[in-house]
Order: sequence, then C-alpha cells, then structure tokens
Amino acid sequence: MLRGRITEINDIKVEKLKVNKEVEWVLKRDRAFSWTNERPKNSKLISGEWWKKDYNGPLLVSMGDKIAKGMNVKIGDNIRFNILGRNFEATIFNTREIIWENMNINFIFVLSESSLTNAPHTWIASTTSENKEINNNFVEKVVTKFSNISSISIEESYKAIKSILNLLIIIINSIALITLLSGVIVLTGILDVSKKDKLYEIAIFKILGASPKKISLLWLYEYFIIGLMASLISLLIGCLVSFILLYFVFNVDFYVNYLTLIILSFIVPTVVTVFSFFKMIKLVLSKPLQVLRAHNH
Repeated sequence: MLRGRITEINDIKVEKLKVNKEVEWVLKRDRAFSWTNERPKNSKLISGEWWKKDYNGPLLVSMGDKIAKGMNVKIGDNIRFNILGRNFEATIFNTREIIWENMNINFIFVLSESSLTNAPHTWIASTTSENKEINNNFVEKVVTKFSNISSISIEESYKAIKSILNLLIIIINSIALITLLSGVIVLTGILDVSKKDKLYEIAIFKILGASPKKISLLWLYEYFIIGLMASLISLLIGCLVSFILLYFVFNVDFYVNYLTLIILSFIVPTVVTVFSFFKMIKLVLSKPLQVLRAHNH
C-alpha cells in the first residue's frame, strides 16, 4: 500500500473539476493505493474486465463504481496520481463494487503492477475471530515477533461508534415521545374547548333520529380523517427537513423507509380517534332533551 493524491483527470486540474459533493473527499486528501494483477477476492466488477495476470504494459487502474460515477469518469479516461513526489498516469480499465460495511480491506484505486512495486510501501492485513482470546493471543505473538508491526482493533472503534449511535437513537426517540405527548395534551385542550359545541351537535342528531352507534361512527370517521391529514402533513414536513439536513448539511444519502411511514401514517390517526372517542363517550350517551333545556336556560 502507498499513499498519493489525484492531481489531474483527463488533463484537467482537480481544482477545476466539477464532481458530486458525495465524492469531493476523494480529491481533497491523500488516498491509499494498492496494486495487483490478480483480481481481488470477492471483488464484483460493475463495468469492464480485469487485466491479465501477466500484464506488463501502461499503468491501468480499477476504481469504485460509485466514486467513478460521482467524478463523472468512465472506462478509458485518464487519471494522474502524485505518489512519493512522482507523477503516474493511469487509464481506467474497470469499475467495481465497494462495500465498506463488510469491514474488509478496500481500496478506491487498485493499480496494475508496475515500477511502483519497487517503491517503499506498507503491508496491511486484517484478521477476524469469534474467539476474542484467540485473537488477542495471535496479535500479541505477531507484535512480539515483529516489533515494527502495529495492531489496530476495529472492534473497539466499532463499539464506540455503536454506543454513540444508540445514544442518538434514544435521544431522537425520547424527543419523538415528548412531541407525541405534547400533541395529546393539545388534543385534550381542543376537545375540552369543543365539548359544549359537540354536545349540542349530538342532541340535534338524536332529535333527527340518529342512533348513538351512527353518531359514534360519524365521530370516529371525522377524527380519523383529521388525524390522518395531520399525520401526512407532519410526515411531509419531517421528510423535507430531514432531506435538507442530510443532503446539504451532512452530505449523506437520504433514505426513506416507506413501511415505517405507512405504519406511522395510520398509528397517529388511530391514537387520535381512540383518545377522542373515550374523551367524548359521555356526550354520545347524553339525553338530548336535557341538553336543549340547559341551553335554553
């Protein structure tokens, strides 16, 4: 492995290139490079093919497919790298899928074998083990025998990131719960304010011949529609705000879980409907004559 920087793409300086915001980080700092004439294990090519094992021609490069699309480059385009103070120009020969989540060693750029193999470079490797004790013993033996080898535990970093994410999830869920409770309190106030008007409305319906069952169903439909409209408006505003924050502030892909949205769209109006029904059930059972007499007085 060596580290270097992209200086030009198709004879255009990186400072003048227009690339997708999601891949700007590739051009801003030094990147890690590797080289091989053998196709990496479990590597899935998206476009092009791998060069031959005995290839010994002009420098070729394989790069991540998403990175290539974000940089608006394709097979046959040229990329100039500055590695150890020397410029190397490589032609894109293929693009491949890179899955960072599998925790394997991945390189954005993999070069064909060339004079770079004689340059001072670093070897890296990864190990996995379900038994933590065996893994620790192995690392200890390697580090003891080869003093210039450094060991980095990905597990500890993973646990730290996971704990932070779990804390964020708890905070977000707590805020959502507080918001929901605030909505219930506001709903209670609205129902109390409209209680008197609803009482007269029910009395009129009963005088006109409506049964308590029909009045209840009418009421349930009314509050369900109100809750559904409120839910949809809230989801639209929430998705819009989330998109703006993720895409323009954090430069992260926006992903929508449609199943969750559908479930929430019906949970909220259902809660509103049930709550309002229990709040107003006494009004449905009230006698219209008493209500009208009280109103006249």
